[in-house]
Amino acid sequence: MPLPPGLALSRQRFDSALVAEAIQAGSHFLPGVAGHRTSQGLFLSGLSQTLHPGLLIAAVGLGGWGVGLKSEVLAGSLIGAGTLVDQAPDFYGPGTIYMSCGPGGYAGLVRLEDGRLDVAAALAPAFVRQMNHPGQAVAQLLQAAGWPVIGDLQRLPWKGTPALTRRARVVAGRRFFVVGDAAGYVEPFTGEGLAWALASAAALAPLALDALHQGWTPAHGRRWSERRARLLGQRQRLCRLLTLGLRWPRLSQTVVSLLRWLPFLARPFVPRSGR
Repeated sequence: MPLPPGLALSRQRFDSALVAEAIQAGSHFLPGVAGHRTSQGLFLSGLSQTLHPGLLIAAVGLGGWGVGLKSEVLAGSLIGAGTLVDQAPDFYGPGTIYMSCGPGGYAGLVRLEDGRLDVAAALAPAFVRQMNHPGQAVAQLLQAAGWPVIGDLQRLPWKGTPALTRRARVVAGRRFFVVGDAAGYVEPFTGEGLAWALASAAALAPLALDALHQGWTPAHGRRWSERRARLLGQRQRLCRLLTLGLRWPRLSQTVVSLLRWLPFLARPFVPRSGR
């Protein structure tokens, strides 16, 4: 199935480029510094002295650690797990996204710019417990697809996430905005998380500048909630629809078989995925 032009890039390379662009635009990059929101107001820690910012934008990922954000985890949420493989079978060639789905979740594999294989999965917690390890769970998904198993995945270092499908109880408050995964997340099947975060940041920028220069008002919070809903509402509904279909293996197999013979049926949806 033809996909829009894209590029597989490691998160390390992307983050380095993002930081470099931010510094070039005039930002100060302060590793080790954290923003906090308390009943006494906003402050930054990790500096030689405590600073109180005029505005805080919380782009802290799932869970909202450090800024006291609370989110609601939705029923049936999967958890994320990922690792990098230095040497993998040639079957997993560059320029292709490999997706294996099953009742216990799904795994995606892609070659990075340095030749390593990026393995990322969204897994049901019960499936991980049954397999005793996320690496074993992913190996089971690859075996079910008839694909080569990648060495001993259990011996590789894995990184995990808390429950994925969640929504923040508030996306704005007095002198703070919530953006990116911290504001809400569905699932990574269509690869939309980073695209949504960047689009949200671009939409928030003029509103944040207005709040900073003109002074915060409750209207800024309402405007951000409404603007974010208009920007991401339809995209999130599409992603939720796709991921719900993955919970029913027979349904997803039927859809894949149908698209194999009639790929034009996917044209209205493919350009929207990953955006």
